[in-house]
Amino acid sequence: MGRGEFVSDDLFPGISDRLDKLSQIKEVVDADDLSSAQENQADKITAAVYLELNFLDGFVMQGSFGAFMNASQGRIVGQGNIDLLIDPGKNKWHLYIGGYSDGTVVDSEGKKLPPINATISCGSFNITANVYFLTGNDIPGAPPIDPFVAAFFNISPNVNNREILKIGGRSPAAGTGFALGASAHFDINAGEGTCKTADWSAAQWWRPWPNFYNSPTFVQVSGGVGFDISLLKYAPQTVCELSGTSPHGIKGWRAGGSLWAYLDIKQGRWRLLGCCAPIPRFSAGILLHGDVPNPSYFRAILKFSIVGINVNLNSNIGSQCGSVLN
Repeated sequence: MGRGEFVSDDLFPGISDRLDKLSQIKEVVDADDLSSAQENQADKITAAVYLELNFLDGFVMQGSFGAFMNASQGRIVGQGNIDLLIDPGKNKWHLYIGGYSDGTVVDSEGKKLPPINATISCGSFNITANVYFLTGNDIPGAPPIDPFVAAFFNISPNVNNREILKIGGRSPAAGTGFALGASAHFDINAGEGTCKTADWSAAQWWRPWPNFYNSPTFVQVSGGVGFDISLLKYAPQTVCELSGTSPHGIKGWRAGGSLWAYLDIKQGRWRLLGCCAPIPRFSAGILLHGDVPNPSYFRAILKFSIVGINVNLNSNIGSQCGSVLN
């Protein structure tokens, strides 16, 4: 740690205050930079950066980066966090670019890392993109199921819930390798214009026609697409949560992944030749998941629904390992 001054405040106002922080402890600077970046977001991209090299106890490199975006008067917003750790003394290293949606990925300070995300809002249309990439020897297991996907396909939210697994003295095992994933979710809630709706309650035998009145048009649509993959090596003493297999994989190596897409038209009413035409409820989606080997497990879910006709196909092949436990 030290202090230096390279330019004058006359050219760069406030630069001396920034250089003064070089003499402060890491926790104070890191917390202040992150807070300032999060709070100062009006139509700009702000960031907080921290890097520490420690040679007192061998060699330790620790760094973090956080960026926060707010542009086009709030129509484009996003955030992302990166965490770097190299600690040979503790035999621990990782590079986290974002994290899992369930909050089980934490940085070097114990703070939860969500996926890097950005949202674009344009009137009634919104789309959110998420991405993460993890590599290291302390990755907290395979990626969890996306919460939107779990809700659409009616999959239990407790699947891969690592907090629940801690009950009973067992704990989720960390793996060495990499995990990455990306997804995009959108929703449309449009409601511009009007159409004519017939009211037959006023019709009589001498007046066999309905009254017409204006009704607002609207449609609610949501959907998404994404994937998750991982290749991780676990310690020899670890065990599969569901099958009890140990040792598992090939010398501890396991590969897994998911691919999914869905579309859901919840309800709607649109204008057709000036009159209101109902938009039928429609939903369709597909989910493919695999986890191999020893044990190997494959799952495919196909969901289709329209006008009260529901088709749900769920195929499972093999034995499921589940989460890997210590």
